[in-house]
Amino acid sequence: MLISDRLLLNFKRCQRRAYLNQHRRQPPDSEREFVTKLREESRRHSDNFVETYYPDHIRVTPGHPIQKATETLTLMVRGIDCIYQGQLRCFGADMQSWLDLDCGSNLFDSRPSLLVKEPGNSRFGPWQYRNISIQLGRRAKSEYKLVAAFQSYVLASIQETAPLPPDIVLRDHHRHQVQLSYKREHLQEMLTAILSSLAQTEPPEVFISRQRCSLCRWYSDCYAEATQNRHLSLVPGVTPQRYAHLRTLEIESVAALATASPLQTGELLGYGFARQLQQQAAALHYQRPFLRQPDKPPPIFPNAEVELFFDIEAEPERNVDYLWGVLFVENSCQTAKFKGFVAEAVDEEEQTWLNFLNFVQTYPNAPIYHYSAYEIEAVRKLGQRYRMDPQIITDLLTRFVDVHHHLVNTVTLPVENYSLKTLANWLGFQWRDPEANGEVSVCWYDRWLKEGNREYLERIIDYNEDDCRATWHLKTWLTEFWGTADSLNRASS
Repeated sequence: MLISDRLLLNFKRCQRRAYLNQHRRQPPDSEREFVTKLREESRRHSDNFVETYYPDHIRVTPGHPIQKATETLTLMVRGIDCIYQGQLRCFGADMQSWLDLDCGSNLFDSRPSLLVKEPGNSRFGPWQYRNISIQLGRRAKSEYKLVAAFQSYVLASIQETAPLPPDIVLRDHHRHQVQLSYKREHLQEMLTAILSSLAQTEPPEVFISRQRCSLCRWYSDCYAEATQNRHLSLVPGVTPQRYAHLRTLEIESVAALATASPLQTGELLGYGFARQLQQQAAALHYQRPFLRQPDKPPPIFPNAEVELFFDIEAEPERNVDYLWGVLFVENSCQTAKFKGFVAEAVDEEEQTWLNFLNFVQTYPNAPIYHYSAYEIEAVRKLGQRYRMDPQIITDLLTRFVDVHHHLVNTVTLPVENYSLKTLANWLGFQWRDPEANGEVSVCWYDRWLKEGNREYLERIIDYNEDDCRATWHLKTWLTEFWGTADSLNRASS
């Protein structure tokens, strides 16, 4: 069996994904453009780091893994100072000299970003190599450390010398050194678990984790199985650890959790959270919304003649907020007009932000509705970046009303997550482009900047307008639901 650093990374993120990649031929979903974009960004980040700090490197020729491993080994024998995009392979017997586990006849494969020559002794001569793992993330995640440690032990097996602590290079070129003594036991446990899992005849149990699963090519396969079984991971708030707790109480389905008593689950999960989780399962099971705290009167949104609903589109790689969309609603005549402030080039961000600011200040008494905390963070960030008067920012933020915050703190809905698109779709609102979402809009903006095709920019603007209208739709429904539910509660008391 081939045990690679890629397999290790996938197993660390999702055991089922690693199993399916190993045992089934082809994932049902095509790779999403956003993943392709991330891969390209990662490649540019790696190239930039290497060209900046190791300009005299030698890049291993792309090709078949065996050819790459042979070329990498040849370069190490020659004592090349820096080897970029190499490939290392060793057998289990060689790995056993460093890791206390039975590696059998497995083949271990790793692709370190960089191999840098250091003083020392190895089977090649009076030198040895340290591996450097270049990552696009902003912090040294546990999974990065685990992969870097794995690469170090494969490298040590080939060099026949004690492994050097590897470095992780992050997005800002900051280096983080991994302590192998700290990671060795964890790596042994992970490799043992991988070998055991891959030897099974059935894949590990499905568990839908929205952030990690959304970009996986096995998502539709796993989601179909979870939906068919009404798996508890479909309930917002059920984490793997909480799921394990619930299973000890023989609660393994949405229906079982919906009918469970919070007293039964409270000792393990905490009584307040247990009641909340049981209500969420009940909303899904009975397909109806609930007031989260029926004995507490819901809040009241500001009463205003003019309301503004806005949404931001951002490009994280370029660190730019490039579209500020505003829906102008006049309640007396129930009219709504959309205005988009677009940075057609990255260096137009400041002017776009000022145009938005001037527009909303034209209506100083209008509440400004948005969905999520990102808009608040973006206003603060740009206020600091462009050295705005802090009082202007403070005054602006006092008008902000986060619909998401008010919703999740007052209402439990029969949905699997509380994203704007999920909630608005549940209410019957439809986006004009069903493919549009935040990730796709980032890709469209990237294409616009590279190709100049205005169609991409127009699709982003339409998507942003639909986000604003969805926020308006959701706010209107929430106001009506609060009123109806509160009236029923008062009548029954």
